[in-house]
Amino acid sequence: MESKLAFILTNFSNKPDGISIYSENLLSELLLLNKFQIHVFIKKQNFQLIKNRLSTIVNLDRIKFIKIGFTYKIYIFIFLTIYLNFKKYNLVVMPSLIPCISIKNKSIRIIHDFTFLKKGNSLKNLQKLYRHILQYFSYFDDYIGYISESTLRDINNLGKNFLKKKNKIYVPPGLPFTLKINDLKFKKINNNQIRFLFIGSLNYHKGLDRVINFINYFNNNYNKKKIYLYLAGKEKDETKKILKRLKINDNISTKFFNYVPDNLLIELYKKSDFLLYFSRNEGFGIPILEAINFSCIPVLSKISSSIELIKNNNYPLFLNKNNYESLSKELVKIVDEIKNKNKIQETLNIIHKRNYENFKYSALKINEIF
Repeated sequence: MESKLAFILTNFSNKPDGISIYSENLLSELLLLNKFQIHVFIKKQNFQLIKNRLSTIVNLDRIKFIKIGFTYKIYIFIFLTIYLNFKKYNLVVMPSLIPCISIKNKSIRIIHDFTFLKKGNSLKNLQKLYRHILQYFSYFDDYIGYISESTLRDINNLGKNFLKKKNKIYVPPGLPFTLKINDLKFKKINNNQIRFLFIGSLNYHKGLDRVINFINYFNNNYNKKKIYLYLAGKEKDETKKILKRLKINDNISTKFFNYVPDNLLIELYKKSDFLLYFSRNEGFGIPILEAINFSCIPVLSKISSSIELIKNNNYPLFLNKNNYESLSKELVKIVDEIKNKNKIQETLNIIHKRNYENFKYSALKINEIF
């Protein structure tokens, strides 16, 4: 009898976000192993989208889609928990935090980050409840997957002794299959303009306020070129509040995008010189790899996941405690001096090579526990 794997894809979005991208890439690499039948649990309204996206990269002969008609998360949770405890699977893969509980089947729950738990005292009671729920769900899991050392530290800090004793597996993200290229050729920065790109939800957590403060400072104090700023991500009520409080300088050419499909995302990366990635907390940071893949130089907030990804203490493009002046000087050096740009390119080439096929590595790690 052929081995069967259940892959819970109910959090997949029709406008793919970070967890959706991680999930579809991990699934594609598991399919490419060609070792087991995979049952994919997906919301009915997202079935055709994920099928079309996967069919561009992998044969779907070994996949069976189980379409779920419910829309409310609680109904999906109940359905999955009942279904998975009456059906026999060799392994249940949950690529997001809380889709269901698998009691009778061996399972792995993959944790990305704990941003929700780091938003201040106003959510203290919800945070406490969230911790209890997570620890209860994880009680039934055989393995906990983590996408970075930063996430592992958060898991250990959150779970006290309970989660520390769980079997943990490193399952990092890599470059998404929709954006892969084989060569890395850095483009020249235009003599008359600099193009900056921001990718992610336009909110405080993703550092929109930091981006605006920095771009205004750089424009006012260190720049003689025309500046373009592309803001690609979901706008919320929080976005309007930030933009009202922190106005982008009028002489900066700013363009807003909402959801960005793959073809437009590629074009934005290609035409941009720098990615401004100033998040306050991330599990990994897939946009960093995407930017490098299209020769767009990342300028990063100095958080543990970015430091872990770069692995270079001398990387000059870190935002640390609003060091706008020193960061602006480093940008000017890269724009004006070819030797400084070459040093950056050497570092980014190493990062690209080291992380290009992380999803394949993660699929193989899951295969080991199958």
